[in-house]
Amino acid sequence: MNPRGRLFFPALVPLLVKRFGFLKFPQSIADFDETKGVEFAEGYMTDVTIDKIVVWRDGIQIDTRSSTTVSQELLEQTLIWLGQEADITYERGMIKRWAYLSQILFYSDANFDNLHPSLNKLCANVTKEVSSIRGSNFDFHFTGVSVGFDRWNRPAPVASFLLQRRAESPFSENKYFSEAPLPTDTHIRCLEQFESDFLGQQKMYGLGQ
Repeated sequence: MNPRGRLFFPALVPLLVKRFGFLKFPQSIADFDETKGVEFAEGYMTDVTIDKIVVWRDGIQIDTRSSTTVSQELLEQTLIWLGQEADITYERGMIKRWAYLSQILFYSDANFDNLHPSLNKLCANVTKEVSSIRGSNFDFHFTGVSVGFDRWNRPAPVASFLLQRRAESPFSENKYFSEAPLPTDTHIRCLEQFESDFLGQQKMYGLGQ
């Protein structure tokens, strides 16, 4: 995007601040260290809230409260716009690799306590032992599951797939949080498939929800 080395990064700051209304943006020489990430935070455009945009030496990070599809399109539109407003070179397709991190809050009709009979037994045993130790009842239930890959021979900045009860919400609400290294639409499809498979299994074996 800067093939001739003529781009002066600080000159882009007022453009980005005006476009997104960022409340936090680089203001000193130290803030422009791309090895640590040049950060713009707390911005907004149309109906998209932008938590932050971070420019690294070898990549750009954008965090929004919308889907990954919206975030990706917003980033590309911004780079195209900067090509018109400033001395950068960009066209669609120049970014060769994308990485995703999608976070979702949702409610489910599934009772994941019934994920497996051995899990029910484990919860009952832990409930009994902890309650005995503490002298009052502590009722343990399923709180989450994590699906990851073997990082021993392949360390990579790819998140695990998480499904867990939403913190600070009563278990009775069946409110969950999920994080995945996937585009938002794919993430939702995986969760829907898991819920459907789980409920189908419960129905097949006549287990309660």
